[in-house]
Amino acid sequence: MKNVILFFILIQLSSICFSQDIIMLTDGDSIKTRIIEIGIDDISYKKSDSTESNPIYKVLKSDVAYILYNNGNKDVFQDSLSEDDLYENGIEDAKTFYRGYKTAATATFVTSIIYPILGLLPAVVCSVVPPNESTLNFPDEKLMYKPPYRYGYIQKAKKMKASRVWINWLIPAASWAVVIASIVLLVTSLY
Repeated sequence: MKNVILFFILIQLSSICFSQDIIMLTDGDSIKTRIIEIGIDDISYKKSDSTESNPIYKVLKSDVAYILYNNGNKDVFQDSLSEDDLYENGIEDAKTFYRGYKTAATATFVTSIIYPILGLLPAVVCSVVPPNESTLNFPDEKLMYKPPYRYGYIQKAKKMKASRVWINWLIPAASWAVVIASIVLLVTSLY
């Protein structure tokens, strides 16, 4: 019984130790924290190694590039980011959040299993057409109104979609090629 209680206490302590938010400042420094409140002009936080009785610190929002929360979510304060940074953030967020290629990739795969030449049609169409707005799954709607971020996100999403579609065409096409080559070898070995 003591071991069970000790086990649960250790689990709780480990989650407390590893659950922390990170404030990334515009000058490149980072602060490991526990966010208390995000106000209009500033962000209140406690240092990650502090107890409840330790003081609350504040940092101006204008000095913060973004906050990375312990659950993986991210708040970007776009006013402090350059257009290049917004573009790069769009690309990185698309890598993390975009999964809208699954329908196009599956349609290509199923069609290609039936006949690879027939599978070329959805592969070409799906890889050329940009992702549908409803499938983008972007993390922050406010950022999508920033053209550099939006452009980076959509361009990366389109590349990811095209890549996945062509992989899902190539797998059945290669399988068909192996089957046909095996049949040709079998038939030629009989003669």
